Amino acid sequence: MATQPLIIERTLHASAEKVSKAIVGLLLPIRDAFYPRLSHLAAHSAKEGARLTKISAYIEIGAGVILSVATFAGAHLIVSLVFGRTFEAAVPILQILALLPFIVSLSDAIGLQSLLPAGKESLVMIAIVAGGLVNMAFAVMLAPRFMAQGMAVSVVLAEAAVCTVLMCIVARTTALFQKQASRRPDVPTLASAVEATTRIGE
Repeated sequence: MATQPLIIERTLHASAEKVSKAIVGLLLPIRDAFYPRLSHLAAHSAKEGARLTKISAYIEIGAGVILSVATFAGAHLIVSLVFGRTFEAAVPILQILALLPFIVSLSDAIGLQSLLPAGKESLVMIAIVAGGLVNMAFAVMLAPRFMAQGMAVSVVLAEAAVCTVLMCIVARTTALFQKQASRRPDVPTLASAVEATTRIGE
């Protein structure tokens, strides 16, 4: 009988996670639309590739924010429509997982869209492994005490770890975050004017 609550908690978490994965999947068309062009530009024009990466980042991150807000605000309605009112306990779990679309959009737009086209798959694997370790560590700490909600928090923290590692790698290995120095129009200084006058006189 002691296993009954555990089974219920796992069912609630699994249900909320399925909905969350389906919502996160709505970001895939955006990533798939930009990736082929970014791969081409990575080999032919780094400047254009960086520009398109920023454009895709704005679009995907914006979509991620909208999906996260909509999932959190509409968690009651979503659970009720998909699973019925008997799964009302899954609402707070889904609200925790509502952070995933935003976090995943950051990972995709800034990390994957910058590193994968450049052939840096090994660095991406480092981030994924780091996320897996974080997930296991927090699942061990949080799940026994907070059950399904603790498992949801561990998933969110794992994705946040992946996102953080990817962004750090991008910041160190690419010029995506580096601002180009603004070029001022060439204004002749007094010294250059004197030098030019001297040359004319000669």
